[in-house]
Amino acid sequence: MSQSESTMNIDVEARRESPTKTIVAVRDFELTVDEPEGMGGSNEGPNPLEYLLAAQAGCLNVTGQQIASEMDIEINDIELAIEGEFNEAAFAGEEDGRTGLQDIKVTMEVDADADADTIETWAERVETRCPVSDNIKNETSVALSVEPV
Repeated sequence: MSQSESTMNIDVEARRESPTKTIVAVRDFELTVDEPEGMGGSNEGPNPLEYLLAAQAGCLNVTGQQIASEMDIEINDIELAIEGEFNEAAFAGEEDGRTGLQDIKVTMEVDADADADTIETWAERVETRCPVSDNIKNETSVALSVEPV
């Protein structure tokens, strides 16, 4: 399979609604990104980092099902808890350091028709193949261009 046949583009468009609120269009969906009131927002939607962790949860679920099908495992339920630490002082420019989430911890509770060793193998494959986890763990180039209006 050629590179062009094995890849697909993922596109979003967004517009600023206020200093903290962004409306994002994805396929036929509209998402609201906002900050909590304590961070100057109107609390009309999850903030960007919350969406990142939500995306990881959704991706782990989908990837988990894909791999379970490949391994002939019946998944009855998956519950996920994901948390990460955010350095507010670095974001505010008050200290040096990374501004993104650090030390993300994922806990998955899996109810499946498989023994513990099989579930461990399944989990290793899920962690390796989840695209969102891959983007979080590995450096991805980002090319920002600005077009003044």
